[in-house]
Amino acid sequence: MGPISTGLILVALTATVAAQLVRDRMLALALLMYVPIWPLALSAIVRDILARGRALPLRWSLLTIGVATGAFSVSLLWCPAYTPEENATSAPLEIVQWNLQWGGARGPESLTEMIATIESYQPDVACLSEAPEAAPLQRALATNSASSWRAATVEHSPSSTYGSRLTVLSRQPVAVRQQWQLPAGHAALFEVARQPRTLRILMADVQSDPLLPRSPTLVEIARIVDDLAAADTPVDVVTGDFNTPGRFLGFDALADAADGYRRAAMWSGQWRATWPARVALSPFDIDHLWVRRGIGIVSARLFSSPNTDHRGQVAVLRLP
Repeated sequence: MGPISTGLILVALTATVAAQLVRDRMLALALLMYVPIWPLALSAIVRDILARGRALPLRWSLLTIGVATGAFSVSLLWCPAYTPEENATSAPLEIVQWNLQWGGARGPESLTEMIATIESYQPDVACLSEAPEAAPLQRALATNSASSWRAATVEHSPSSTYGSRLTVLSRQPVAVRQQWQLPAGHAALFEVARQPRTLRILMADVQSDPLLPRSPTLVEIARIVDDLAAADTPVDVVTGDFNTPGRFLGFDALADAADGYRRAAMWSGQWRATWPARVALSPFDIDHLWVRRGIGIVSARLFSSPNTDHRGQVAVLRLP
């Protein structure tokens, strides 16, 4: 069984690393991109240790492969925090993105605790995926907040198997301006009436079925961003539960759309995976907060709650 297990580990490592390098150019590669590499790398290390370095003809070579691929796996979801982009001439804007899993597993108690978590960051704006219905959300807000929140919501349920509810909370008036049906999801443009200028947020919700190609939907989001910029209504933030890891090819189109966009999580210096939140070293960075180039990103932070299986993120921005 020794040579067989060694061969299986090498095949699995080769396939998963190749998928991350080649990326989702075909469905098989896309599915392999959802397979975490680090458990396979760990199994290679353990296998070679148990074999006293002789799992392969060159002694300790399997352990070396395991360490190298493990380091590669970590690099996909972690890096030192990028340098803060300070701009003393503009006031900071704090924005939260979080999937609330329809209000959490324990009903009103869960929702109240999640709103308290959001409030603890004192954000100016909160972008909520899988938001609860308006009535329980307003009750939770009233319980936690001394100041009034404004809310705008888009609900989309084209079938019994997929539905989304996107909500933006703001201290200033907020409204839904436009909606789009995506190849595998839904998007909506929200406008927050901030001074001295309007803040535009494009929220997206992409279906979770891994058999659905994701990059065409991401490319469509990038096209929407380009069209809005051409109409002199540039989008400041693109965010939501994309159900798509950050290395998928479609995100290249979003990064290059209009003036260009950057992922705020790169300024966190934390493990960037957001799902499943209850798993140590969770493998999937599927919730994203993309910020238009020219807007300063001061800092970012990811956070967890026992009430939802998604990690949230908060970013401090400086608008020009």
